[in-house]
Amino acid sequence: SSGQGKLLILEDNDAVIKWSVKGRSQNLRHVARVHRVDLDWLAERLREDPGIFIKYVGTKSQIADFLTEGQFTATQW
Repeated sequence: SSGQGKLLILEDNDAVIKWSVKGRSQNLRHVARVHRVDLDWLAERLREDPGIFIKYVGTKSQIADFLTEGQFTATQW
């Protein structure tokens, strides 16, 4: 990667952020088998690609949670 493009990942899960820094977690050993996601490759990209950044964002600010959980008020909508 040349780092020309920028990707900012906004995550509300501290465990995922810690995993992305360390690159390994025994609790996630099932992911490759069950979800067909290569976490080793993903962790390598997060560590070595100069254009990818991961940042903590509070749960209330996550638009994905808002759209998938369906627990919101008319004011939030």
